[in-house]
Amino acid sequence: MRVFTRALVALITVVSLSMYALGGAANAQVVNQIELTDQIMTRFIAVQKGLSVISEELQKGDGSSDPNLEAKLEAIATKHGFKSFTDFEDVATSINIVLSGLDSDSGAFTDPHDTLKKELAETEADASLPADEKKRLVEELKAELEATPPLRYPGNVDVVKKYRTQIEEALQ
Repeated sequence: MRVFTRALVALITVVSLSMYALGGAANAQVVNQIELTDQIMTRFIAVQKGLSVISEELQKGDGSSDPNLEAKLEAIATKHGFKSFTDFEDVATSINIVLSGLDSDSGAFTDPHDTLKKELAETEADASLPADEKKRLVEELKAELEATPPLRYPGNVDVVKKYRTQIEEALQ
């Protein structure tokens, strides 16, 4: 379970850092899900080696746009068959949505959007919570719910499950 969690955190970190490095932090809530295929998954996994080489540069980013880093990210993505780094980010987002809903032990999938809706309803109905804490939790859950789209392509679950081990290995 720890390896899976680290892989998920690494995926989120790489995508977040790359978006930030490219000046996309303000647009981070725009989610473009795509339908995943075996070919796309193979290309996604292949990109990870190139990203690991420049991961320190991504982490050192100060939030300003760095044309040199942007060019490196574009080159890594296009080298592996993506139209652009943005295209790669869409794939990473689509994978992340599935990974965040997979139970690491059973492999069962629950849409993260549905999980958040259920958690929000339970929090709103919980009379045992102090009012200020409840208000804070409800606000946080509503923000998360707004930023977490429902799974658009249910077939992505089977594709990600098929490549889960390879994704974890590539992200280590």
